[in-house]
Amino acid sequence: MKKRLLSMLPVLFLLAACQNKTAEPTPVSTPEVAEVVAIGRVEPASKITAIGTQVNGIVKHLYVQEGDSVKKDAPLLELAHDYEDAQLKQAKAKLLTQQAEIESVKAQLASAEIKADNLRSRLQRLKNMVQQGAETQQNLDNAQTEYDQAATDIKRFTATLQSAQAQLGERNSDIEVIQALIAQKVITAPEDGSILTMNVTE
Repeated sequence: MKKRLLSMLPVLFLLAACQNKTAEPTPVSTPEVAEVVAIGRVEPASKITAIGTQVNGIVKHLYVQEGDSVKKDAPLLELAHDYEDAQLKQAKAKLLTQQAEIESVKAQLASAEIKADNLRSRLQRLKNMVQQGAETQQNLDNAQTEYDQAATDIKRFTATLQSAQAQLGERNSDIEVIQALIAQKVITAPEDGSILTMNVTE
């Protein structure tokens, strides 16, 4: 099948109402004349609309032919978008990976919070025991160090989670951009009408 590079498709779109019509002779009886013939023409306000593309490309599929009637937003033709499809697939895969990373960081954060709670309780018990002379200061210092490390881990996982969530937003934006590019590859009718001429082929 022959492919032709498109640069501003000169697809012409003509409103269905834009057809010259000649009224049937209408007899009118008056005292002076026996018959009056009236000739008229009906034209739409927008008349003929030339339709083009915002991007260049290869015609992949024609949905209409010359003389076809179409409804508003009906697809007229579609340009090839294999490259954009591949980009979209890749972007969605990255999105899934990012979502999995977020879930992993959430699990690590939850584990660090549980650990910190346990160390906090242990630290408090040791403080009470040191005050009563039942525990050494060294053990208390060690428990304080472990708790401080757990608190640091919580801050680190929290920052990692915030960064991962920001990247998730970027992944979603990438998908929206690619989907918009693909949408530009499909040319639709701006209003109801009939196809007057088309000089493009698949």
